[in-house]
Amino acid sequence: MLSNHYFVDLYPIWKEKLSQAQGQVTFVSPYLTPRVADELIQLIPPERCTVYTRFMLENFAFGSSSFRTVNHLVQSGYTVYMVDKLHSKIVLIHGEFATIGSQNLTQRGRKNLEASVVLTERREVAQLTEELGKSIRHKLQISLGMLDDMSKLLCPLRTQMRQLKRQCYLADKNIWVDEMKRKIATAIARRENGSEKEKQIETIEVKLNNYCYDGKVPLTVAQYFIRRTARWVRHLGYNDVPAPRHAKRIVGVDGKDWRIVFGGNRFFVGRAIQRCCKAMHAMLKEVEAGTLPNRRASKVQLEELVTSSVGTFSLEENMGAYPKRGDYMYLGAQAIDVFAFVHEFMKLIPDEFFQPEAVEQLTLETGETTTPTQ
Repeated sequence: MLSNHYFVDLYPIWKEKLSQAQGQVTFVSPYLTPRVADELIQLIPPERCTVYTRFMLENFAFGSSSFRTVNHLVQSGYTVYMVDKLHSKIVLIHGEFATIGSQNLTQRGRKNLEASVVLTERREVAQLTEELGKSIRHKLQISLGMLDDMSKLLCPLRTQMRQLKRQCYLADKNIWVDEMKRKIATAIARRENGSEKEKQIETIEVKLNNYCYDGKVPLTVAQYFIRRTARWVRHLGYNDVPAPRHAKRIVGVDGKDWRIVFGGNRFFVGRAIQRCCKAMHAMLKEVEAGTLPNRRASKVQLEELVTSSVGTFSLEENMGAYPKRGDYMYLGAQAIDVFAFVHEFMKLIPDEFFQPEAVEQLTLETGETTTPTQ
């Protein structure tokens, strides 16, 4: 049987299956790092285990793979092969179980958005075992001599690589900052040449682009929203208290799908911000076209976008909006203040961009949609 495990950390599944494995086990992972590779591989005795990985100075120097982990495995008696241009990621318990996907045996692999399939049918597992044996023919067992040579080359390079990695990080950050400056400069130029309404719209759009640009939400923005909205409920005898430190628990990668775990649920704060920003841009388009949106309807729409950004531990979103009681969306012993979350967006829009209160009240009482224009 084949089952999909999209965007799910396979580590718990691997650990459970490997702790029960009785036969030969093969690990195929270009990169290996401590606390994941060490723990999983050492569940299997050396005589029943084979590891295929990369053995490249560049990978060790940049930290994408751990020389210490590879060295420890070889020193412990494990058979570890280097395979040039290896990109496959496979965990294979011969005759029983296998996974094929994108997740390496690394700590970063547990945090990235990975996609994998699980094989449990013996025929499929046997076929994979046969194909793997045919494919990995050009291999070289890593020896103690190779480890010694690598160690001598690696030590002087590590400091240089750390500095280079830092420079790359700062360069990426500067590209983002420069683009934001260009956006602001463009907005200022338009503001100087446009009407007062156009100036206000440009200012709001710049702020929204700071929240989410090109589908990406900066980690600092996700942390800001969690600091403003996360709550402990029934904490130390109080009804609820702010929980700003939850911002440090956000996980994700590259501005996509920032999320935070609350018990068996996950709040996709990045998706909530992305969706609210998209709705706000659409709202501004209406205003630009001369149609005033309804404040209450806009608020309800944003609340639904926030409460729809909750999923299970398997990273699958719930069908529809998550239940909300009052202003809060309760997730175990924690809660998200949905009112405060939405307010961060609603406060960007000046009152004159919404329908007058009298029109809103008439719409509420009659149920008729009224769309006054400016």
